[in-house]
Amino acid sequence: MQRVGAFAAMIAEAMGCPPEYCEILYKAAQMHDIGKIGIHESVLRKSGPLTSDEWRLMREHPRIGASILAGSEAPVLQLAAEVSMAHHEHFSGAGYPQGLVGELIPLSGRIVALADFFDTLSIDRCYRKAHHDAQILEMIRERRGQQFDPRVVDAFFSIVDRLFQAREAINAAEEVADMTE
Repeated sequence: MQRVGAFAAMIAEAMGCPPEYCEILYKAAQMHDIGKIGIHESVLRKSGPLTSDEWRLMREHPRIGASILAGSEAPVLQLAAEVSMAHHEHFSGAGYPQGLVGELIPLSGRIVALADFFDTLSIDRCYRKAHHDAQILEMIRERRGQQFDPRVVDAFFSIVDRLFQAREAINAAEEVADMTE
């Protein structure tokens, strides 16, 4: 979660967003998948492909998360609710849960979508190994203008070396924390 927050804040900063927004986005982005608390563990940890029914369940986690976070007066929780609902929308309109298109998708969701994609492909999962960096970057390039906002992709590539450094630093810190437990 910390990686997604860091990546999102760094991308937002590269896009020229105000520092206050970047700081709140850093915290809010870490809650993007909070709705997965409403998805059964057997679906979340499944090692093989999901069935169509399991996908229907999984695709509800943005709504679940947004409903958990909704109604707060705290700006970070308001933004987190927005992020939760929007982080699986695609710039082309092919995403979910609302099928929003282009700039109708909140900027926070467009940024976190790419930050989450980068993070997800960078780490081993129960159903697949991490992708190589070159492959991840190619996948992002291929999805520019389709899954991802071109401006967000351009900002990502303008700081890609810093993103790799941040990923390695956070991973190293997590390893030290794991060893001390």
